[in-house]
Formats: sequence, C-alpha cells, structure tokens
Amino acid sequence: MRSFNAVNALTQVTDADDSTYLASFTSDSNNNITQVDERMGAGTQQNPYNYLYTYFEYDNLNRLTVHKEQRETAPSAAIGMFATGLIRNTA
Repeated sequence: MRSFNAVNALTQVTDADDSTYLASFTSDSNNNITQVDERMGAGTQQNPYNYLYTYFEYDNLNRLTVHKEQRETAPSAAIGMFATGLIRNTA
C-alpha cells in the first residue's frame, strides 16, 4: 500500500505480503525524494529489525548529485542525523 501527502508526494509504503516491511519517504519542496527509511523484520530476537537508510541530494536543476546508504541491524539506541548527513546516536 502506498500513502501520499497533500501535494501527492509519496510518504509511505507497506507490503501486504510482508507485514514486517515499512518504508517512509521524505521529499524536498520540488518533490525530489531526499530520504528513504526502510525497516524489515519482526523486531524479535530470532528475527531482529533490519534498517536501510538512503539519502539523496540534488543540484539547482533537480539532478541527483549524492546517493548515500547506511544499513543497521536492530539498533539498540535511537539514531538521528547531524546537519552534515552523518548518523549519530541520540540515546
């Protein structure tokens, strides 16, 4: 299932065949997707959450200039982003 915001930008995706999958999307003012946060797994010891964070940056002509990914398995603490785009521990 896909969810959209008021300007019809994609905000969330779920998978009817895999209830453990969730993807959230963030877009800039031009509706370019700037971040995708994916979570897979049941969050149990046998099947921990796996996370994939994907970041995109664009130039003034809306051309993709940066594509970064970070993978995590069942992080024990909350994470956030510095302004530089580096991942930080927020716990």
